[in-house]
Amino acid sequence: MASEPGGRGGALPAAAALLIGGVGVIAGGIGAVTGQVTAKDLTLLAVGAVVLAAVFRWIPIRRLLAGFALLTFVFLFAPIVVVLAYAFNAGEIITVWAGFSTRWFAEALNNPQIVDAIGTSVAIALGSALLSVCFACAAALVIGRARPALRRPYEAALLLTLVVPELVLAIGLLLFYLRFGIPFGSLTAMVGHSVFGTSVALLIIRARYTGTGLDLERASADLGAGPWATLWQITLPRLTPALLGAFLLTFILSFDDVVVSQFTAGGTPTWPLYLLSALKFGVSPEVNAASALLLASILLIAALTAVGIRRLSKTSAAPQSVSDE
Repeated sequence: MASEPGGRGGALPAAAALLIGGVGVIAGGIGAVTGQVTAKDLTLLAVGAVVLAAVFRWIPIRRLLAGFALLTFVFLFAPIVVVLAYAFNAGEIITVWAGFSTRWFAEALNNPQIVDAIGTSVAIALGSALLSVCFACAAALVIGRARPALRRPYEAALLLTLVVPELVLAIGLLLFYLRFGIPFGSLTAMVGHSVFGTSVALLIIRARYTGTGLDLERASADLGAGPWATLWQITLPRLTPALLGAFLLTFILSFDDVVVSQFTAGGTPTWPLYLLSALKFGVSPEVNAASALLLASILLIAALTAVGIRRLSKTSAAPQSVSDE
């Protein structure tokens, strides 16, 4: 039996053809709309229209969706694969493959500037993630118990940093530090990162807290447990998976931040700022090697966190004995 044109093997090429055809139609249409039509625009428009018609005629929608899913993974992970591959490049030019070698990993680990920049970013990210989770947890507990009339404006104010451009936030932090004469350094960068990190952590912790309900807390109070006993033995154990997830996410966001660090870190060399300055003189292969090591470390931490969250999700659902306080 002959395979249909929309077989599994043709999903990715069909999605790529649809994407190319759409780009051709859009590119040719822009020239037509602006009134500056050229032979190239007409060719793009015609070829794109033919490709789109052929794809929609012969390829089922289900296969196109599968192809676009594959294209999404390629788009997301292709840069990571390139960085990992060229981390083992023996040549000194990062864009030219000169053979397999691990020399640049040793070079990166022996480079004090890279080690110091990564260490500074890790310290800032750890402190920022801890502050963000603590503030977000306290806010989630308040929001979960508040009446809708009070909860909505309070929640909107806390989540405002998610919609405010990061550049505006960075400038605001810069003016705040200058107004009160606060010296710039790792601490100011840490506090600045926790401003937007709190909003991100709040989304995760609030969803977990509101999803679990208040029945166990009320039952704990009915049984005579005090507020602190209920918090430590009922509320926080149930929130632990969300706390870990929020901590990891805010850690990564702080570690990768460039804009806020540029305005608040002063002369502190964080890893993103080191990469930004390295671009002015050309990125060395050591950067690829250091990036590969960081990626492997983050993936390992994420995997361990996922395993821990799964186990904690099971244990947090088990009945807990509550002592009086």
